[in-house]
Amino acid sequence: MALRFFRCIECGHRMRASGAYCGLCHAAKTRPQQFGEGLVFAVTAGLIAVVFAGIVLLL
Repeated sequence: MALRFFRCIECGHRMRASGAYCGLCHAAKTRPQQFGEGLVFAVTAGLIAVVFAGIVLLL
C-alpha cells in the first residue's frame, strides 16, 4: 500500500511522495509538493534512526 500525501492540481488524483509527475494525467508536481518529497524522506529517516538508537540502548 502506497502512502499518498498530495493531490494533483490538474485532475485531483492522489499522488505519492516519489516522482515528479502525476500518475494519471502526467502533470508536473508543484514546487511545494517537490519540497514535501524531501521532507517526507527526512522525517522517515529520522524516525528510523530514533527507533534504531532506542533498540541499541536497550541492549
